[in-house]
Amino acid sequence: MTGTDKYISELPSDISYHRLNNWRYYGYKDQNFWDDIEEKLKKYHSISNICEVLLKGFYVASYLEESKTLYQDRWDYLYFWAGVKIFDKLDNSSNFKEIMNILNEIRKNFDNNSVYNYDVSEITKQQFTNLKEIYDFVHDYEIIQSKLLPVDFKCTIKFKDHIENSYKIYNHEKIECTGRYGQYCTTLNKIINTKNNLTKPLCTDVEREETPVRDRHQLTQAQSEDSESDGQSLGSEDFTPAPSAGIGIPIGLTLFGFLLIFFVLYKFSPLGTVLHAHFLRNKIIRQYINNEKSVNGWLKKTYEYENENSANSRHHIGYNII
Repeated sequence: MTGTDKYISELPSDISYHRLNNWRYYGYKDQNFWDDIEEKLKKYHSISNICEVLLKGFYVASYLEESKTLYQDRWDYLYFWAGVKIFDKLDNSSNFKEIMNILNEIRKNFDNNSVYNYDVSEITKQQFTNLKEIYDFVHDYEIIQSKLLPVDFKCTIKFKDHIENSYKIYNHEKIECTGRYGQYCTTLNKIINTKNNLTKPLCTDVEREETPVRDRHQLTQAQSEDSESDGQSLGSEDFTPAPSAGIGIPIGLTLFGFLLIFFVLYKFSPLGTVLHAHFLRNKIIRQYINNEKSVNGWLKKTYEYENENSANSRHHIGYNII
C-alpha cells in the first residue's frame, strides 16, 4: 500500500517494500553469481515476466548498506515481498518451495551463511499471505502504538482500516494455531512469539475525508450538511435544505439593513432636506425646459403660418370687371 496513506507509508513494512520496489542499484558486483541466479529463475516460465523485478529486489537486499534503516530485517522483508509476487504468478504451487530456495542461496552468499528457517514446502497461497500480514503487523506494532498515543491524534480512514484488518488476521490465526504444530502453525508461532500478547490498536478519532467540491453549488451543499452534522436537529431525516436558501437569506438581510439605514437618515437627519431640495430643483428645471420647448414650438408654428399667408398674398392678383 505504498504511498496510499500518509501514516501507512511511515510503517517499517511499507518503507521496506517501497525500497525493494523502487530503489535502483548501479554498479552490480558478482556478475557470474547473478547470471546463475537469473538462469535458475527463468526455468520457471510462469514467473519469467517478473524475473527482472525479483532480481532488482535481490540486489537491494544483498548490497544494502548497514547504516540504512531496517537493515537487520531486510532478508525477512525480501522473503515475504518475493513470495507474494511469485505465488501470484505461479501456475503450479508445488514449485513454490524450489523457487524460494533460490532466496536461501542468495542470503547464504551475502549474509555469512545464514539461511531462512521458514518451512513452506506445503503451504498454500492464502496461508503465505496471512504469514506476510502477521509478520508486517508484528513489526509495525510499536510504530502504530506510538502514533496512537497522543490524545489529539486522528487516524485516517485507510490507516484505521489497515490496522484493524491486520489485527483481525493476527488474532484469528493466533487462535486457530493455538495448540497446533503443523507446518503453517509452526511458522506462524515463530513470528508471533517474537512479540507476545499484542492488543488491538484503537483509533479513537478519525479524520474526515476531504470531498472534492467542483462548483459553488456543491460547496454550499457540503457546508449545509456539515452544519447539520454539528448538532442541528431536523424534523425529518429526508429534508434537504436548498443550497440557494443559504445564499438568499444573507443577501436579503443586507438589503433590508441598507434600506433601514437610508430611511432613518432621510427622516431624521439633514440628508433628507438636502435630497428633497435636490429633487425639487430638478423638477422645476424640467418643467421650465418643457415650457420653453412648448413656447418655442408655438412661435415656430405661428411664424410658419404667417409666412405661408404672405406667400399666398403675393400670388393671388385681384381682377376688376370692366
